[in-house]
Amino acid sequence: MKTLSYMSVLALLLWPGLTSAEDEPTEEVEPIVVTGSRTEHALSDAPVATEVVSAEDIEASGAENVAEALADRVGIDLFSSYQGSGVRLQGLEPEHVLILIDGERLGGRIGGVIDLTRIPTENVERIEIVKGASSALYGSDAMGGVINIITRGARSRYEGNARASYGTMNTIETRGGVGIRNDNWNSRLSGGWQQADSHDLDPSDPATTTSAYQQWNLSNRTVYTHTRNIKVSGRADYLRRDLQGIDSNSQGAVFDRRNLTETLSASMGPEFRFDGPSKLKLSGSYNLFRDQFVYDQHKSEALDKDEETTEQLGQITLQYDELIGGEHLITVGAEGLYETLETERLKTGSGDRKRAALFMQDEWTANLDPLVLIAPGARLDYDSQFGAHPTPKLTLRVDPIQELVLRMTVGMGFRAPTFKELLMLFENPSVGYLVEGNPDLKPETSKNINLGAEIKPNDSVWLSLNLFYNKIDNLIFTEPTTATDSDTIRYRYVNIASARTQGLEASARFEIT
Repeated sequence: MKTLSYMSVLALLLWPGLTSAEDEPTEEVEPIVVTGSRTEHALSDAPVATEVVSAEDIEASGAENVAEALADRVGIDLFSSYQGSGVRLQGLEPEHVLILIDGERLGGRIGGVIDLTRIPTENVERIEIVKGASSALYGSDAMGGVINIITRGARSRYEGNARASYGTMNTIETRGGVGIRNDNWNSRLSGGWQQADSHDLDPSDPATTTSAYQQWNLSNRTVYTHTRNIKVSGRADYLRRDLQGIDSNSQGAVFDRRNLTETLSASMGPEFRFDGPSKLKLSGSYNLFRDQFVYDQHKSEALDKDEETTEQLGQITLQYDELIGGEHLITVGAEGLYETLETERLKTGSGDRKRAALFMQDEWTANLDPLVLIAPGARLDYDSQFGAHPTPKLTLRVDPIQELVLRMTVGMGFRAPTFKELLMLFENPSVGYLVEGNPDLKPETSKNINLGAEIKPNDSVWLSLNLFYNKIDNLIFTEPTTATDSDTIRYRYVNIASARTQGLEASARFEIT
């Protein structure tokens, strides 16, 4: 059996037909990851530490959605609130963690949180997790890290599956999918429908503990391979969720609550491979998030609410990768983003922003035996709301022996102020407060360092240690403004504070048989 060098594996990934058949690995192929460097790497060769939750892991756990699939992962703090199930990385809040689907941004944050329960797992091939500031490659919101959800295609020439279950509280779950795969086409269509009744743990008050819900979703991923060097990929997902429950407040008011959420996302783009080897990829994506919230007070209309929020996000990305001289894997790219938000909570009722960015990275293999890899990178974002913002990053990987991998990443991150933080004007007269945005907000910024070691003495034992430190400046909070003659307390978003998170993460994996 012949062992491929690190650079030979990179060449295979950029140009699958470049090496001869006798050079192809005969062992089981390990997972391919893209998130840490925006280029394809075998998991063991990734310059940045990347954790993978595979489809087999998800199936074994019985997870119905991405939140459940991440619930027991080391170093991932999953929490639930009225905003949904969000995730913290390295002590940083959900608004500092970027969520991607197939490398494209996912919209629809509520209070800074993307609800991961709204992403079903039947169409997930794997979930890639990169911790630490990643704004040098991905821009805003990646201060704490990136979670990239990779959707799956058909694995067999023809495939189909279906399952259904029934449980307590009239819970019904149905899921299924069909797929086709041949020399030119790989397409898979999946969907599901779920429902459950509400539940009340405390019958002494009128409020329900959990909401009744109905949800259905439909997803498709299709890849058309024209020739070995030209292919086109497309993806589309739709989800509709209806939550209904009963709430009460301390003054004794009782409300019927309904929250109807719809999400639509789609992406498409070609990929070209050239001699060199090199690769050019163009992709465009669109996200629509629509949230309707109704509060109907019993026997009164004083505190009724009927709010609708519509967010749209469009993105275009162009990326070029080339392997130069067998030592440098160069990645350069550009992104354009256009975002709109319509809601009654904004002063003007709506807002829009544009963002353009350039990014580059040089993955330099300074030495092969022992492996020494240095990967400097940088990105420049220009946002119509706050101007230009640069974010550099440096990654170092050293393999002193075959069983030990040492990594260091030093980088900067940022989070752009949201529309609501910039433009909000919301009053809650029942409680007596008013919150207003601040168009002069600056982006939150961070400086980050990660020091890690992975030890694999044999095929059955794997140990990992990671030391992290984050310093965040210009944190956005609300603070009381100058008092007025009225009883209403006024709050305004401001850049008010700095913070630090630091810690040590340790994990171990053993295979008994």
